[in-house]
Amino acid sequence: MGAGYFSAENEDTTTIFRGQVVAIHPNGIWRANASDDTRNAVGLMSEDTPVGSRNNVVTDEVFTMEDWTAVTGQRNLIPGEIYFLSVVSGKIDIDPPEVPGQVAQQVGRAISNIALDIECEEAILL
Repeated sequence: MGAGYFSAENEDTTTIFRGQVVAIHPNGIWRANASDDTRNAVGLMSEDTPVGSRNNVVTDEVFTMEDWTAVTGQRNLIPGEIYFLSVVSGKIDIDPPEVPGQVAQQVGRAISNIALDIECEEAILL
């Protein structure tokens, strides 16, 4: 793992799975969610991390997984597509939110069907 990561404790109510998008929590991290402007994406979880456990959050690298189902609902990414934070906690989608009160935030761009170039941009409150 390169320099684009930090270690944090899972303060969510459930395990955060490898590849799920996370946000800063007052005492660690929790799953990011476009329905809540306090849960803007900062990176992807490096490994499955149970509640209360500590692991690395990848913030600025190419992140590779053979199966993206837990993050996108599909096994493969769509190469070339930009992925945005979803209204479903910890997930990303190619369609940005459009409802007032939600946030539109780019999380990364798929460079292949198994690799996402993480680019967590500034969140825009709609």
